[in-house]
Amino acid sequence: MKGPNLFRLIGLAVALLASCGILWYWISTANDLNGGPGFPLDDPWIHLQFARNIHDYGSYSYYKDEMVTAGSTSPLYTFLLAAGLFVTSNEFVLSYALGILFLVGAGLLFFRVVAKTHGSWEIAATATLALLIEPRLHWAALSGMETTLFVFMLLAVLASYVERKPLLLGLAAGLLIWTRPEGVIFLASLGASTLYEIFWAKPATTHKGHRESLSASIRWLQTPSVIALILIVCYGVFNLGLSGSFFPNTLRAKIAYYSGGTATNFPSDFVQFVAGGHMVGPAILAVMGLISLVVGISKRQKVANLTGLLWIVGMFFAFWKNLPFLFQEGRYMMPILPFFLLLAIEGSGMIAALLSKMIKASHSQRTRQLTGVILVLLIVVSNFSRVPGAAESYAESCRYITSKQVMTADWIRSHLPESAIIGTHDIGAIGYYSGRRVADMVGLVSPEMISNIGSLDGLKGFLKQKKVTHLAVLHNWFEITNQNPLFETDRKEFEVMQVFEFDSVYTHITPSNAGRRTNIALQHLSQGQLQTAGPLLEQSLSIDPDNAKTHYCLGLAYFMARKLDDAEREFNVAVRLHPQFWDAELSLAQVDAQKNRPDSAIARTERLVRKNPAYPPAYRALADLFNVRRDTTQAREFMRKYEELMAAAKGIP
Repeated sequence: MKGPNLFRLIGLAVALLASCGILWYWISTANDLNGGPGFPLDDPWIHLQFARNIHDYGSYSYYKDEMVTAGSTSPLYTFLLAAGLFVTSNEFVLSYALGILFLVGAGLLFFRVVAKTHGSWEIAATATLALLIEPRLHWAALSGMETTLFVFMLLAVLASYVERKPLLLGLAAGLLIWTRPEGVIFLASLGASTLYEIFWAKPATTHKGHRESLSASIRWLQTPSVIALILIVCYGVFNLGLSGSFFPNTLRAKIAYYSGGTATNFPSDFVQFVAGGHMVGPAILAVMGLISLVVGISKRQKVANLTGLLWIVGMFFAFWKNLPFLFQEGRYMMPILPFFLLLAIEGSGMIAALLSKMIKASHSQRTRQLTGVILVLLIVVSNFSRVPGAAESYAESCRYITSKQVMTADWIRSHLPESAIIGTHDIGAIGYYSGRRVADMVGLVSPEMISNIGSLDGLKGFLKQKKVTHLAVLHNWFEITNQNPLFETDRKEFEVMQVFEFDSVYTHITPSNAGRRTNIALQHLSQGQLQTAGPLLEQSLSIDPDNAKTHYCLGLAYFMARKLDDAEREFNVAVRLHPQFWDAELSLAQVDAQKNRPDSAIARTERLVRKNPAYPPAYRALADLFNVRRDTTQAREFMRKYEELMAAAKGIP
């Protein structure tokens, strides 16, 4: 690579400073909007909980030193966090610092790879800028997850390979698996690319003009292969010793939990991820790069980006088969972005070469470099345009997680005894902040739960075995009926986190196929579509006959159809199954009123008020009943109480 060192340094400095400036803007935006830092998902606290227990107890465990398990997807990242806790105890400072550090490191490695494969520091610097201001990598850097560490290790493997540094290659390849299990796919891609170079591509020529022998091509890979194999074996022994499997619990648990989902939309979602929005330009260039690569392979040439292409394809098919969802900004697919950009750079080089031939430029090399820089700059501009919107979206995600998981953890810490054991599917913030032992309902840190995923009987048996005293669940993940929550987050949000007492006999967890039918039926009821809602509720009850909510909804359907006897029967069943089902109690009073039994309606509603003095609808119902009796004094008093309770619920003084 030719070019003054000063210019290279300036180009790199611009890329690094631009990225750090944008990251600071993201952090400031989140702080300003939310009043403090946060994470955009719950998982970072899983790593932090393991790290804190390593730091405090010297134990790779999830509760003090008592839940030893291979529950961190990234042991290397967890150990780095544990080391960082000797420097700072602030989980956000520590996580942000590591995320940003490895993003910057990934940028430096990316610069080296592009410079080595394209021989131009101008293109390398511009491409590094494009990478370092990619909004999704900023999200990753501030997510509290190992994503940028994984990107760094992937590029470390590739840079060591293209620069032929055996020791560094071996270390990077081995540590890659310690970072994330998907690293196996990358090493397989690198291996396939190496086999292509050795056995299919035309032999390379050394700097002395001699063709490299087959033995020489293989010999330099012996040392890194041995080093990597030793580290990978240690990784397997580590996980086997903790939980009896080569990979961490998280891999088996997530595949088991999501294996029942449909992969129908995954291909289109993937295309949107790599080619939608600000990625349209890079995608066009990447297609050109793919064409260039295919042409090179057909001519048996050595191709620079074969490993990256195989990595992208391998990730697509691995997730399509096993985990066909793009979660949280597509975080599992973010590690393919640098390699997708490498393809785009290859495409820009192809376009530059064609343009140079068309205009018959006298300085074709400089023309190609300038054209390549301009094309990559278009990616830079596109990425930069997304900064404000992406920062606000990140801040909103942090607020959302704080208002659910963190708030619930704080409530548990303040209101439940230290002996409480919490069953939950979101173990991160609850495990980290509540100070209580958790039982993981989806098996991330409780591998014995994995075989029970998909079975409610198995789940309840697991919770009973773990002596769980309370549940903390999102209502759309695990819907608990037949009892009222002790605590719940804002019901106006799409998801509501609730805390319940757990009783292995009394607690009723709704089967997902029954709950889905009931909730769809509720939507039809709200639109007055009784003929559609009724059959759905009957189907739900055939699956889950002891669900108070479904009986109540069926009662509403009958009530709206003026079938008062049937409505009364269903409301009574709902109250029998759930004695504190206040809406069902009030509905029985409304049936009394419709059957011209005003005294019974008033008596039932007054009993309801005595049971639950903080239930506003009962006061509104009493006001209406006394208005019918023309007792305006009583009616006004109950309406005043109703308005007071509603104002208090809205925070109005």
